[in-house]
Amino acid sequence: MNQRYTNIIKHYKRYKLANPDTWIEYCSQQPTLDLAIEKAALCTNQNNKRHPHQYRLKRIDLSSFSGSLQENISDIASCTNFNDLINSVRSLKVAGIGELTVYDVAVRIGSFMNIWPEQIYLHAGAKVGAFALIGHLNGDIISKQLLPEEFQTPDLSCYELEDIMCIYKKIFLRNQ
Repeated sequence: MNQRYTNIIKHYKRYKLANPDTWIEYCSQQPTLDLAIEKAALCTNQNNKRHPHQYRLKRIDLSSFSGSLQENISDIASCTNFNDLINSVRSLKVAGIGELTVYDVAVRIGSFMNIWPEQIYLHAGAKVGAFALIGHLNGDIISKQLLPEEFQTPDLSCYELEDIMCIYKKIFLRNQ
């Protein structure tokens, strides 16, 4: 067992307990899928605060993305797993929307639908962290089984593992 990895996991769990993702919580608590999609795509929480991942995006691009998703609500509603959901969201993105936002929006919508990633989706910082942790990557999705054993516990979801890859990427880079 790698004690450094065990400590990272403990730190992450304490951090998330003290700092839950209010954007995901807000979307999951919406009364309708239409509202969950709107809040997810506009990247706002209950305080109308935009998520730090999307601070630099233009409001008009987020509004256009929201409209595109809402116009295709039946396609989104028919998704039964996260891969279908993220592919649907990706197919409806507009100019100005990147892969990190696609993932974040899919996770937020998925929280309402109770659909979560079953694999680890890599983009931006998560891709850097995963590469530093395991080396060569084949594509933008990895299974949990490719990670060191400390990360393969049932109490860590693939969504949380993606978060860990992103948050602790610099630590993983130092350990190379």
